[in-house]
Order: sequence, then structure tokens, then C-alpha cells
Amino acid sequence: MVLPFFPSINRKVAEKLLDYQLQRMYEYAVEKMEERGFDPSVVRKGKDGIEFDVEPEEETGMDVDFIKADSTEEYMEKYIDATIDKPKYQYDDDLMIDDPETGEEKDMWGALYPGTKVNINAIEEWVRNVKVLNDPMLQDVINTEMFDSYVDSTVYKVARKLYYVGRKPRSTTPEEWDSLTRHMRPAEGTYSSGDVWDEFPYGADYEYRGGIQG
Repeated sequence: MVLPFFPSINRKVAEKLLDYQLQRMYEYAVEKMEERGFDPSVVRKGKDGIEFDVEPEEETGMDVDFIKADSTEEYMEKYIDATIDKPKYQYDDDLMIDDPETGEEKDMWGALYPGTKVNINAIEEWVRNVKVLNDPMLQDVINTEMFDSYVDSTVYKVARKLYYVGRKPRSTTPEEWDSLTRHMRPAEGTYSSGDVWDEFPYGADYEYRGGIQG
């Protein structure tokens, strides 16, 4: 980090001012990332500023050359908004499904335990109207004849993953969900007659943070 030139104060004071500003940015970054569902440990103070230790899928890929802000907090919030996506294990947080008891559509914030088969039509509607907005693969084929087949493939993968590992409620961390449900996970190949794997990922060692796998 290059220290700015402060003509009226010495270098040691300037370093303390920069350290103080960096600490403020770090604390605010932790707060904003937690609001987005990330663990605080993904935020780090690097030698060149604040760094985010997230997966490539959790980055928007946007290059940010300049952000106009009136405060450190505003700058950090705009930076995170521009560059950081949702945690990949939140892929289904906004998925609406049918309540198996009432048949009514509801938001499944509560636990969806392994072994549950959800409504395929509801998942397809979610993929076409919600997931497509931030899924690069679907975006690439949205105006082509391949779009419907990509949608079908995505629907199948989401429904199958929900069957094998469920979905955690917001109040539970991925690690807590693994501990609670790892022995509830159905056996390989039991989702459907066509459920065949070269390498089955959803056994007892699977970590919920792994996102959607094929």
C-alpha cells in the first residue's frame, strides 16, 4: 500500500490514520457480508486493502475502477454490491414450492429435510423467472433453441439436490445442517429411475456449501 503524502504530519501518524481507516473498512465489510449470508472469516485485511476469500461462483466478475462515495461505509457497500454475489449455498433461498400438506405455494424458509421430493412445476417456474436472471449458463442460451433443454436440466439438478441434501433454514449454518442431516441423506440412485452417477457426491462427507453439482 502506498502511503499518501501528508505535509503537516509525520509518517508514523499517517500510518496510524491508514490503519484506523482500514480497520473501519474491515468491520463494515464484515457486517455487510454477514447480511448477505457469508461467514465473517471470508473478509480479510490484506496488504493492499480489504480482500474477500470467496468462491469464483460468488463473484459477479465486474471490474470496478472507480466508486463515488461520501464515506468509507458507502464506498464499501457499493463495492460489495458490485462485486460479490450470493453465497453459492443460497442457490435455492428464493425458491417457492408447494406445501405437501395443503397444496398451497409457500416460501420454504424452514427446514426441507433430505428425502423430500418437491414440486417440479414450481421449480421450473423459479428457474425460468428467477434463477435465469443471475445464471450465466442460462443467460448464454436464453434466446436459442437450447434454452428449454438447459432449463429442464437445471430443474432436474435442483430437485435432485434438494432430495439428497435438503435445504437449511436461514437460522442454521451450512456446517450445522451437515451435522444434523448427513445421516438422513438417501442412498445413491434413489431419486428416480434415471438417477445414475459416475461419481456420487451427496454421501455423508458432502458439505452443504458445495452448491449445485451435476
